[in-house]
This record gives sequence, C-alpha cells and structure tokens, in this order.
Amino acid sequence: MLRDITKDDLELVRHWRNAETVRRAMYNSKKISKDEHEKHFEKIKNTPSILWLVFVMDNIDYGVVSFSGVGSHECIWGFYLSDELSGKKAINVWKILETEAIEYAFKTLAYDKLFCEVFAFNTPVLTMHRKFGFKVISERTMETCNREENVIKFCLSKDDYSNSKTNFSKK
Repeated sequence: MLRDITKDDLELVRHWRNAETVRRAMYNSKKISKDEHEKHFEKIKNTPSILWLVFVMDNIDYGVVSFSGVGSHECIWGFYLSDELSGKKAINVWKILETEAIEYAFKTLAYDKLFCEVFAFNTPVLTMHRKFGFKVISERTMETCNREENVIKFCLSKDDYSNSKTNFSKK
C-alpha cells in the first residue's frame, strides 16, 4: 500500500535516505541533516507536481516512492527501501513496491507512460526495471556531487507493463 508521507515519517525516511546504499544511488549523495530534510519536506508538501509516498506492507513501513512532474506530460518516479531489508525479503518487498508504484502512476495519476533515471552502475535496479518492461530511451553523463556518472533514462508504457506482468514470473 502507498500512503501519503507525513511529518511523523520524516526521521525514519531520513534514516533510510542517509544509508550508504541509498546515498550512493542518489544525485545528491551527501548525508541530509534533520533541518535540510524538514525544509525539503515543506517544499514538496507545497509543490503539487511532486508527490512522496510511503510504501507499507503488513503494517510495516518499508520504503519511499516519489513522483515528480505530476500533472505535466512526463511523470518521473523513484524509490528507496529501508536499509534493514536484505536478501530475498528485500527483493520481494522491492517487487511489490515497484508493482504498486507503477500501478499508482497508471491508475491513480492516469499516465500512459512512466519514466525513471538510474545510474549505469546500479545493475540490480537496471535489471529489475527491465523485468517490469521498462525500456532504455536515452543515456547521458552528468556531474553530481563532484563525480561524473552515466545515467540511463527508462520509459514504461501502460501497454508494455501489461505485457510484462504476464511474463514477469518467467524472467
């Protein structure tokens, strides 16, 4: 289940965001202070084109899903998971989170296409997105936090997602 993020979630979400495994996959890989995080929350709370949600499964908060560009022609999504997840449990939670995020974009936000960007070194995420039917549409190099990284942009159409759901268990 995806639910709106609240001020009560901020410390847990900041903890996840500041985990090394999450930070190295972010455009801004520095640790975020409590003050910075609260200011960012206030900004997104008052920006209709940005949506942050908490992913909940079995009454446990497991991750964050974000959508930007809401209401525009291009919706971009991202996510991160709790740093306490590992192994098979992490993969299972991730699959459910990604399924719910995609369906939220297509059903609730009514998009026909969903976009995301992933660093080229992040092979687990690249692989999982492909299993869901995402297709590479562009690649670029960007400077982020004093490092140059290759970024891969993916797109998933509603039709491609419907087809990939049928074949997901085979991949």
